[in-house]
Amino acid sequence: MRRATRLALPLLLAACSTTPDRGNTDAGPDAGQALAATRYIDLRFRGIGEALSAERGLGGGVSPGLGGGTLAGPGSSFTEGVFVSDFFLTWVLTYPDAGTYFTEIAWSGVACDSILSDPLSNGSTVLELGGDPTSSAGSCTMASAGPVDAGVNTAYVSGLSLGSSEIDFLNEHDFTRQFVVTALSEVDAGVYAFVAQAYPARNEQFANVFVLATSDQVPTVADDLSDAGWVITASTAGPSGIALVGTRPLDGGVRRVAMTLRGPIDPGSQVATLIAASYAPMAFLQEQLPDGGFQTTIIGQR
Repeated sequence: MRRATRLALPLLLAACSTTPDRGNTDAGPDAGQALAATRYIDLRFRGIGEALSAERGLGGGVSPGLGGGTLAGPGSSFTEGVFVSDFFLTWVLTYPDAGTYFTEIAWSGVACDSILSDPLSNGSTVLELGGDPTSSAGSCTMASAGPVDAGVNTAYVSGLSLGSSEIDFLNEHDFTRQFVVTALSEVDAGVYAFVAQAYPARNEQFANVFVLATSDQVPTVADDLSDAGWVITASTAGPSGIALVGTRPLDGGVRRVAMTLRGPIDPGSQVATLIAASYAPMAFLQEQLPDGGFQTTIIGQR
């Protein structure tokens, strides 16, 4: 049975809500001979290095002041996509011999301070975040996924960061270096909600870097991060620009290659182009254009 723990760092989330039914909890990585071929990847790194395939998921949203909803269930896939405070557009990703993951997509117009309670209680990886999950008002969206029975302890840091302050803090101590930032959302000018996840039993050590860029700078920044071995594990587009968080092992990462694509708000062709070229989609960003329109920027890495 998996047990999630939360550290008393930055600003932790409110009490847990009712945990959804995760299905058969005996179908985890050690479930026996019948499932010996299944594999579970570290979702904090979003399938980089895997032969991914994708299909269109669900689009939706919420109006401020209205209630929200949840889509949840098991399957051999996980979900990523464009997630902002009042809109989401998802893509379902999988890889060969994938095990059974429990995926949850949630949105709310009220009580956003509880939207992360279920995934953090279940030991899932929060992959996407829109809006402010520390606020009892406003609208928000979230996507998470995790093995039905991971069989390991999981720890989290979550809260608000003034610029890069709390992300920088993760680099300061041995126990905080175990954390990887997996989701980011600019909730006010220069203030970011974030979630970071660790597996303490693994005794891993990572470095996290926060980079703020303009829209035009994003392709160059993504290339520079990749050249230096940083895997882009969290991102957001907001009033301050585009923020990217990169992670690599403390002793240095493997050089990566990035591809940045832009297009309309329905980014199907961009996702297909990345996956066909063996890139994992790492960052989905919705940018507002000067004329009031929107575009989607997707960064892939391999």
